[in-house]
Amino acid sequence: MREKASLNGRAVVRVMGKAQDELPFIFLVACVKGKVDHPAPARDLYTSAWFNKAKAFVEATGKPWYILSAEHGLVDPNTTLRPYDKTLYKMTPTQRRAWGRKVGAQLTDILPPHSRVAVLAGKVYRKPIWNTLKDVALRVYVPMEGLQIGEQLRWLTQAAAKLRRGVPFTKAMGISSCWWKTPDGRVDQSVAAAWRAKVIARIRR
Repeated sequence: MREKASLNGRAVVRVMGKAQDELPFIFLVACVKGKVDHPAPARDLYTSAWFNKAKAFVEATGKPWYILSAEHGLVDPNTTLRPYDKTLYKMTPTQRRAWGRKVGAQLTDILPPHSRVAVLAGKVYRKPIWNTLKDVALRVYVPMEGLQIGEQLRWLTQAAAKLRRGVPFTKAMGISSCWWKTPDGRVDQSVAAAWRAKVIARIRR
């Protein structure tokens, strides 16, 4: 059941009696090639600047997050893993689809009802799980869609800085106008395109 309500003087969507800002929010972060050379908690296994910035940002929000691992699927960041050498970029389309089915089943199991999900990952990692996300999540956000790697690093730095200034994490991400799903479950392409253009223009200034 959906109904319009007001929270802090602005309109929000209520789902099953909960305001949108009260609904579960989960981050999904892609794994990267660079890793330490010994077993470690997944959150400490990956060594790239991009992953470290993504981790710092999502942990600063205080929201739960998971890693999209090419080897292990959906991974809790506290799970200890051994270093591995596998990436979706080197998989065949059939292997990617199999990975997507595995992760899709894991997402179906762990996502609370009416979850909002933000995906910090490239298209290669998003595409195999996209249909599942559309089915099981209330809204799906891709806040860095369309940004090059350098621009993503800047976005993560700027978003983390906003959090340190006390800006709510949703506002720091700008997701009020980000990629989102309409009430009937469709992705609103016009909103997504406008958001990408806005972010790219701001980052490139």
